[in-house]
Amino acid sequence: MILSEKDALFRVIEDPRDRAIFRVAYHHGLRVSEIGIIQMKDWRRGTSLDMDRLFLRRLKGSIGGETILVNAAATAVRAWLRIRGNSPGPMFQSRNHRPISRRRLDELMKHYCILACIPEEKAHFTP
Repeated sequence: MILSEKDALFRVIEDPRDRAIFRVAYHHGLRVSEIGIIQMKDWRRGTSLDMDRLFLRRLKGSIGGETILVNAAATAVRAWLRIRGNSPGPMFQSRNHRPISRRRLDELMKHYCILACIPEEKAHFTP
């Protein structure tokens, strides 16, 4: 069985925070700069009758708003938030509890693409 590059990428991401970042970015088409601006107040956990939701602020003239998370992204975010907790601030924090930077996200993408044997020219987030 030949894995797609997308499947290979997700297979090598073991860190819960990074898995949530990449799932949300991939499934909801976020730019690298849009990941760091997601706040905990933007998250709404679904009930048994409702789906998980996330308010997404879009940049470069794109239309943002509240969106229903696809199951893979919701599962990854829930796993990350069990570790992170629900304190206010950025959902995806750096070690110093500040929003994760574009530079760090680019480093993570390159790292995981190497592990997944994805060509270097594809190892970048959308700016």
